[in-house]
Amino acid sequence: MRFRVKVLRPRRRHRGWEVHPETGNICRSPIAEAVFRKLVQDASVENQWRIDSAATSTYEIGNPPDYRGQACMRKHGINMNHIARQVTKDDFLTYDYILCMDESNLRDLKRKSGQIKNCKSKIELLGSYDPQKLLIIEDPYGNEEDFETVYQQCVRCCKSFLENLAPDDASSKHKTVLGTRTLEDLFNKDDHFKIHSN
Repeated sequence: MRFRVKVLRPRRRHRGWEVHPETGNICRSPIAEAVFRKLVQDASVENQWRIDSAATSTYEIGNPPDYRGQACMRKHGINMNHIARQVTKDDFLTYDYILCMDESNLRDLKRKSGQIKNCKSKIELLGSYDPQKLLIIEDPYGNEEDFETVYQQCVRCCKSFLENLAPDDASSKHKTVLGTRTLEDLFNKDDHFKIHSN
């Protein structure tokens, strides 16, 4: 399952970020997509981003996100609007980053990217940006608490991803991405993105 983001910059070639591949595209990656979308909306820079998610498999194509994930997002006041789809060849040619949920997704996508000429995507684990060093975002097979765990991980990772943009992608880590609001301000003041200890 994956989630993709495309940054649009005036007078520069379009920057594309493919984020959060997952096996089915109904649990983890739609949550990551929704979290990232809320971040850029709250920063009033949503017109600079193209955000999506997709699957590495065909299991869930055409299905909406898991109802428990939808309930988790509603609890945090975040809209979720997605229909599962599979990763395409064009994704590897369009997006700068593909950020995966787990090592199985990572292996699958790196294998597929090796078959595509001029692949431009940098393929990584989304969890590599987690300040708590939880590398894998586990599939929430259990109850609502597992979806909450995925949500909290996605918030940490998406925040860190934005904060650690390379200079070529953002001349200022904060202001270029978030306009007049810094990421620190956004996460400290927005109740949707307060991280809770377990």
